[in-house]
Amino acid sequence: MTENMSIGEIPLPNEQVVEDVYSTLEAIEQYFRDKLVGGDGESLSASVKKADFGVRVRQLRDTLGLSQAEFASRYGLDLSTLRGWEQGRRTPDKANRTLIEAIEVSPGLMANIIAKTQARSEVFANL
Repeated sequence: MTENMSIGEIPLPNEQVVEDVYSTLEAIEQYFRDKLVGGDGESLSASVKKADFGVRVRQLRDTLGLSQAEFASRYGLDLSTLRGWEQGRRTPDKANRTLIEAIEVSPGLMANIIAKTQARSEVFANL
C-alpha cells in the first residue's frame, strides 16, 4: 500500500501534509502562548468571563456570516453548547476556548482540519 492509498473515498494524507498541519498547529499554539500571557505572567484566558466569551463567539460567527447551526456544524460543536456560550449561560472549558481562539486566527484552516478529522473518524467507525 502506498502512502497516498485511500480507505473508501477518503485519501489518507501523505507525510508532508501531516507535518505541515502539525507545524501550523505549533505556530498557532505559540501565537496564543505569546498572546495569552500578560506581563505579570498570569493567563489572560483564565480571566475570560462567560458573557465576554459569548460576545466574542457571536462576533466571530457574525463576521464569518454563519448561523449558530452552521457555525456549530462547521467547527464540530454542539449547538446547545454554542447557544449557551452566546447567551452567557455556559462557561467554555480550556479546550473549547483554545478552539475558538484558533478559529479566530485561521477559520478556514480550522474548518478544514475539523472536516478531515470528522471524515476520517466516520470511515474508521464504519470498518
